[in-house]
Amino acid sequence: MFREMRRKDRQVTDPAEIVKVMKECEILHLGLKDGEGIYVVPLHFGVAGTPEAPVLYTHSFSEGHKMELVKKSDYGFVQMDCGVDLQPAEKACGFSSSFKSVMAECRVTKVAGNEEKLLGLRALMEHYSGSADWEIPEAALDNLGILKIEIKEMICKVHD
Repeated sequence: MFREMRRKDRQVTDPAEIVKVMKECEILHLGLKDGEGIYVVPLHFGVAGTPEAPVLYTHSFSEGHKMELVKKSDYGFVQMDCGVDLQPAEKACGFSSSFKSVMAECRVTKVAGNEEKLLGLRALMEHYSGSADWEIPEAALDNLGILKIEIKEMICKVHD
């Protein structure tokens, strides 16, 4: 559960607007439980689902530390930002920045079936190329690791 945002004037609450901000971002940072600590990894992603229940997909190798952590716990946390622009000032404490950011608690699982892997890859390709109409060979899906990130709760802040 997110705590109340101090600067409510910068909070975005409309799910459709939050997803719009997500789609402007280029990289998401996925945090996963790693023993007593947190493992954070930057990833490319695609957006699917609905504004009320967004689903993010990422890709990687089918094995590795990230995949091992997902097997142990499906809890994750996502952070992404975009539109960052430093606003300098005459005094050190006057510096600021414009930005858009999204944070979300999520459930992270490894996608097993090729049909959903294809859905995830198409979401990724659409996010970065503007088109989901790519030919993806079935053989490429077999060894590919796709993570499904189901958003449980999200919060968005925009500072123009």
